[in-house]
Amino acid sequence: MTAARLGAVSGFIAMRDDLLDLVAGIRFLIRLPGLLTLDIDPSEPLARLRVPFENRKPNFLERVYDVAYASPQTPYGNLFARAGCQYEDVVSMVRKEGIEGTLQTLFRAGIYLTFEELRGTTAVRRGNLTLNVRPEHLVNPRVAGGMLLQRGARGRVTGIRVDREAFRGYALPLAAYEIIRGSMDTVRGSWNEVSSTWLQRQVAGAVLGYPSERWFSQLDPSTPELPWRLR
Repeated sequence: MTAARLGAVSGFIAMRDDLLDLVAGIRFLIRLPGLLTLDIDPSEPLARLRVPFENRKPNFLERVYDVAYASPQTPYGNLFARAGCQYEDVVSMVRKEGIEGTLQTLFRAGIYLTFEELRGTTAVRRGNLTLNVRPEHLVNPRVAGGMLLQRGARGRVTGIRVDREAFRGYALPLAAYEIIRGSMDTVRGSWNEVSSTWLQRQVAGAVLGYPSERWFSQLDPSTPELPWRLR
């Protein structure tokens, strides 16, 4: 590939990522009022956290079914199919080996995504199976009508879908952590890069009543190579 052609491809990728940034930002602004109006009772976090632990195995099996068997076209659906692993096999493994043992067995069977595969920077290769993962391939089918946020500040755009109920599930453990620490009334500052994790934490803090008073960027906003959304 010539230098001119390589430059054109790089420019197209950068323009595509900028467009995805813009779309993600618009979706976020549209959905933000709905997230900020979540009503979380102070007694709810600790009580709600007990439920997932009590129903850990059913919740795990439900999630596996959603991302693999109800959606066989997804990367996980393809990986389970390649391994010849039926849903009944997963149920049996969880019953006999527990969740940790099941995860180890699935990993040995090639049913996993590395960090690079998850981000889409490396193709998934398992035997004769090759997959190119994109953000929309990893959207939880149960999360409908949510907003697509961006994960990662410097690398390729990788989206995650968040709706009100999913966001509640994210905020409650944070609230429980702060309650246990006794730090709900602490004055806070944030030192981080802009990412979906940072953004969710800021919104969660606002909903739970402990917003960050100041934000400090880890990146110099005057850096020429910095994406426009981080300036």
